[in-house]
Amino acid sequence: MRILDAAEELFSVRGYYGVSLRDITVHARVENALASYHFGTKDKLFVAVIERRAAEHRADMLAAFEQVIAEAAPGQPSNEALVRAYGRPPMEKIGRGKDWAAYIRLIVSLQNLDRRDRVSILTSPFYDDVIKYVIDIFLRANPGVPRRRVLMGLYFLHGAFIHILSQVRALERVMEEQDEPLQGADDVLDELAGFFAARMRATN
Repeated sequence: MRILDAAEELFSVRGYYGVSLRDITVHARVENALASYHFGTKDKLFVAVIERRAAEHRADMLAAFEQVIAEAAPGQPSNEALVRAYGRPPMEKIGRGKDWAAYIRLIVSLQNLDRRDRVSILTSPFYDDVIKYVIDIFLRANPGVPRRRVLMGLYFLHGAFIHILSQVRALERVMEEQDEPLQGADDVLDELAGFFAARMRATN
């Protein structure tokens, strides 16, 4: 639907507060009343944009973790494998084309909002349970590591990944010509996984 496509693109670039229903209908080349007829309010349209791809994205995220857990059974998966499972689904979606790339940018932008922000409250039902599931997996995979260290590690991992997804070309722009170039998503994930796993192994 053109209204959803236009809303997704504009929200991903300007954020929720930088876009009006009028902006969306102009971008979609439809009458302003059509958005109100189908969605009622901007809040409801925003939720519809998040919801449209949420089921597939959630399923891919959960499947990535289930795969590494199954491969490691009866033991626990390595931190390196967990970080790759954490990062691969959104990075693969960015490579699918502008529609999925816009959705991932939009999801990333929500991570910078205060949890009390009304937009966070509107969208938290879609992914909060997945986040809690991921935290539990990392805690179970690191039984000998202090809980606080695992949680802080995840905090920094999440922050780094938000930056990677929103500024995917930034590192390549500042690397010197003689530096070895990044080879894509797997290269980035391998480096990130190595940093995280090293901290989980640290003794002080």
